[in-house]
Amino acid sequence: MKMTKCGYDACKESAVALADVCWDHLRDKSSYAELLIKAADRKQDLTGANLKKVSVKKAHLEKVDLSKANLSQSDFSGTHFFDCNLACSDMVGANLSDCDLTHCAMTKSDMTKASLTNARLWSSDLTDANLTECDLSGADMWSAKLCNVKLWHTIISGAKSITRLSFSR
Repeated sequence: MKMTKCGYDACKESAVALADVCWDHLRDKSSYAELLIKAADRKQDLTGANLKKVSVKKAHLEKVDLSKANLSQSDFSGTHFFDCNLACSDMVGANLSDCDLTHCAMTKSDMTKASLTNARLWSSDLTDANLTECDLSGADMWSAKLCNVKLWHTIISGAKSITRLSFSR
């Protein structure tokens, strides 16, 4: 998906996917959430989508390709991502707390300072992901692949189902 500049002349941000302005200049944010969910339901290509600062809570996104997407500073808390491709995505500072990320590909994603508190990451692949200062407290990591992840200052208190096998290829 091609990134375009925000439609406001003085703004230096990129427009969010499916719109001509950035999140800060978007007037009807609730309608945007509906638009994004409908695009995902129609299996519209969202590869490389700019979703920076977007707030879409408690949505249902299944088999959506968000690889190489910019989800930095976004709020998708409580969203059900099932079998989604989030590989190589920028999720720096994203709020993914209480999300169901079952069977998601998140390889090589940057989740620095992201919140995944109480998230379900069953059978998700986080190989080579950056989890620096990420909050995984209370997350359920059953059968998640954590091979070669960066865990500097990562909060894992109360995280469930992390075993030695999680870190093997």
